[in-house]
Amino acid sequence: METSEAVRPAGNRSRVLFLLCILLWIMMIMEVVIMGLLFVVFLMQLLYPFSKQYDTSVINHGLIESSCVSIVRLVATYIALSMLSDLRAGRPFLEKNVQRLVFIGWGFLAFAAYKILNESVTNYHAGGIKQIFTNLLDTTADVPILISLCLFALAEVFKHGLVLRQEQDFTV
Repeated sequence: METSEAVRPAGNRSRVLFLLCILLWIMMIMEVVIMGLLFVVFLMQLLYPFSKQYDTSVINHGLIESSCVSIVRLVATYIALSMLSDLRAGRPFLEKNVQRLVFIGWGFLAFAAYKILNESVTNYHAGGIKQIFTNLLDTTADVPILISLCLFALAEVFKHGLVLRQEQDFTV
C-alpha cells in the first residue's frame, strides 16, 4: 500500500520535531552539567583561592556571570521545549506560545542591555569616556538585539495565526 504525498511530509515533520526535542533535552542536560561545574569551581575558589596574583573579584564576577548566562539558557531551552511540544501536538497557534516568544524576546533584549552595560564599564576602565564611545559600535550586543526583533516579529505572526484559527473555529 503506497502512502500519499500529503501523508509523507507530516511524518517527516513529526520526525524533525522529535529530533529537535531530543536536541533540546541534550542542551538542557548540558546546561545543568555546566552549571554544576561552575558551582564546583566557584566553591573551590572560595575555599582555595587560585593565586594571590589574580584578582579574585574578577574571577568570581566571571563565574557568576557564566552561571547567570547558563540559567537564562536553561530557561530559554525549557520554553523552547514547551513550544515544541505544542507544535508536535499540532497546536502551534496558542496564546501561551505568543507569550513565550515575547518573553524570550524580552530576555534577549535584557541580555543585550547587559552586554552593552558590561562592555561600557570595561571600556571605561580601559580608557575612559572616549574609549566607551569609540567601542560602542563594536559591541557584541547586536546579535541578541536582532534575535529579539525576530522573536517579536514571529510572535506577531503567531498572534495573527491565532486570530485566523479562532475565526476558522467560529466559521460553520
